[in-house]
Amino acid sequence: MKKQIIIILMFLSISGIAVSSYIIPSGGFDGKAWYRGSEQYISWTTYFIDTTRNIDILLWNADSSSFSTIATHVPASGGYYFWTIPSEHAIGNHFRVKVMYSDNYKPDFSLMSADFFSIEEAIKDTTIEIHLLEQNPSITIYPNPATNEILVESKHKFFAFEIISVDGKILRVENFPFTTQKTISLVNLASGKYILRVKFFGSAVVEHLIIVR
Repeated sequence: MKKQIIIILMFLSISGIAVSSYIIPSGGFDGKAWYRGSEQYISWTTYFIDTTRNIDILLWNADSSSFSTIATHVPASGGYYFWTIPSEHAIGNHFRVKVMYSDNYKPDFSLMSADFFSIEEAIKDTTIEIHLLEQNPSITIYPNPATNEILVESKHKFFAFEIISVDGKILRVENFPFTTQKTISLVNLASGKYILRVKFFGSAVVEHLIIVR
């Protein structure tokens, strides 16, 4: 199952004031769903979070009024986590993602996605899967592995990218007018593995990038 990234608006309360923030689960917006067995990308803002702490990532099931654990003691500074949904995970239409500090640190603080999303059976019909993939943004990176620069192309227009280290540090950010292709310089980036996040209107796509010198 191809990964898709959908931004979900969230709200968190600080001293009684509602502050807009973002969490990025893959799916769960405007009728989209997560599927059993698929790898999902979960991202959270680090603006309001103490990045020296660890966080727990939880899944709220409103149908059973219960939380289940996705991951614990994840470094908050990373800003993202990859989760493979178990093949036997409960299905339903009323799930939300919650991020909070580990070890009961500031127990009243949390981030939770504002909109419910569904978790469904894995798609078995190949024709249906192809149809769904055609509805979501995708990118092509060439070359990959790369040395000095890469060309990113998509059928859909995008407007920004981020290059992220494997330990979660954002190394490069660039915004530009909407386009379907962009040449990205890799100068001053050492050999190794990176994450490339390309932003579309209302969504983003994440791919792995390898640099060799």
